[in-house]
Amino acid sequence: MSDRDELLVLVDDYLAGSLAGERLATLERRLRTEPDSGRLFWVAVNHEIQLRQHPFSASATVPAAVVTTVEKKGSVASLPMAWWRRPRLALAACAALLLVAVGWVLLREVGGDHAVIAHIAALSAPGGEPGTLRHADQRTEPLRADQPVGADDRIEVAVGASLDLRFVNETTVIGLGSGTKLMMVARPGITRLMLEQGTLTAEVAHQAPGRHLSVITPDVRVEVVGTRFAVSVGDRRSHVEVEEGRIEVALTNQSSGGSIFIGPGGSVIAESGKPLTIDEVPDLRWDDHRPLGVMMLCKELSGWSHNPRGWFNDATIDISTPAGLAALHKRLDAVIDQSIANLREVGAQGLVFWDLEGLEFPLGYVGDPRQLGALAPEMDAVADRLMARVRAAGFAVGMAIRIDATERSQLGAALELKPVSDPARLALAKIAYARQRWGATLFPLLGLGSATMSKATICRRVHEASPGILLIPTAVEGDADRWSAPWIQPDRLATQTAATRRAGGFSVIAPLEDAYLAEHRDELVRAVAAGDLLTVRAWYRTAGHQLVKDIHAAAKTP
Repeated sequence: MSDRDELLVLVDDYLAGSLAGERLATLERRLRTEPDSGRLFWVAVNHEIQLRQHPFSASATVPAAVVTTVEKKGSVASLPMAWWRRPRLALAACAALLLVAVGWVLLREVGGDHAVIAHIAALSAPGGEPGTLRHADQRTEPLRADQPVGADDRIEVAVGASLDLRFVNETTVIGLGSGTKLMMVARPGITRLMLEQGTLTAEVAHQAPGRHLSVITPDVRVEVVGTRFAVSVGDRRSHVEVEEGRIEVALTNQSSGGSIFIGPGGSVIAESGKPLTIDEVPDLRWDDHRPLGVMMLCKELSGWSHNPRGWFNDATIDISTPAGLAALHKRLDAVIDQSIANLREVGAQGLVFWDLEGLEFPLGYVGDPRQLGALAPEMDAVADRLMARVRAAGFAVGMAIRIDATERSQLGAALELKPVSDPARLALAKIAYARQRWGATLFPLLGLGSATMSKATICRRVHEASPGILLIPTAVEGDADRWSAPWIQPDRLATQTAATRRAGGFSVIAPLEDAYLAEHRDELVRAVAAGDLLTVRAWYRTAGHQLVKDIHAAAKTP
């Protein structure tokens, strides 16, 4: 027997009032986990409701059991004999078919659990509290992965948590950031996302004719056909930005007229009592084009129990004893001394730490300074002093930031990457911590974009919200270089010449070996003259440092 045939038998027996025990539990499970099964079940229930109201039925009233089932929106209650088991109702079935179909659409669009619009996916709650889902019938439950969300359900994402909503029967994905409050409203042909506060990012599938999706905030109404965009709601202000496609934006309290259309890269600000304003995010302006020093202190996956982060690629380091820690800290001070001398030699502007948290896990660079105390307490104890020494010597400081979350699947497990629905918000939180603690301004940005947000959008949002920093993404797409300086490997130098680069844009070229610097000197002089930055390994001295200094000097010569 096929799965569908088995389901038909279960529904048949349920409507006949003979389903119980394990078979009843099986039906309940399938209704919870299989959207198609839920649709078939409610079609059958609606047939029963309509046909019992039909004049050919034994009674003109709907039995209490049916009413109870509908009110509970998906709970299983006993029903009398199924309509298809009643010969005298067979003719009435055809007559009621159109009415039933209309009733099914209304139930699906307006109902609760049985009218599933989307399912929760990619739920991230590092603080342990995900948030709540309040159903249309006022039932409240904690948010969880794979949870169905129906019409008129209200989602409240906890602070620090985030999630994706994946729509049923289409590829639309809606990302909700920390502290977001949203109600899902659906009617025939219309889906409205009522955003009360927080951030919503969206990748909307092209809507079929007759169907409309809109996002409504206290300030604006966004009409969507199919596009990628983001909406955020703050105190008396809403902000809409488009990554791909075209959307129409109007004031919420404006019934008609006055709307504007924005396309890729465009954004709009709406403030209470004011007209819509086009928000132009200015391009990156970074006037200091001197070299950058990079600091890479660790060996990846060393496996050394006394030096699990692989500091200095030295198996003799022992962070488990006071004497071992003191020796490590003394060595870190010495490498800072050497780095400051090397930075002065090449005339550098700053120093960027790539592996501040060590390299203990397979994911590589962690990129989350907020976790330094938990992941590398031996570095956390001296990081403030090391950063202060570099800055006191006249150099800017920075560290690598990852746009993915890094979490443990269980206590004691290895750290793992976990995508988030709003990577820009996550990156900004990490950057804000590093700026406040160390005055950091240089930030390599690790990772790709998410399903709902491209790298270009991430760079634009971070640049707009955190001016005065240099963002260095290791992977770029679209026009990300408008708001950042891409990290370029040697094999990509040819694509970053002045002839092909956006006016005013520049790149940060990864550290080059001495032989490469000598062989490609003329090419590098042209790149630096066009604005690119060269980098050097700051923790030890090589002949390449002088070559970098010479290339920068030659690039300034007319």
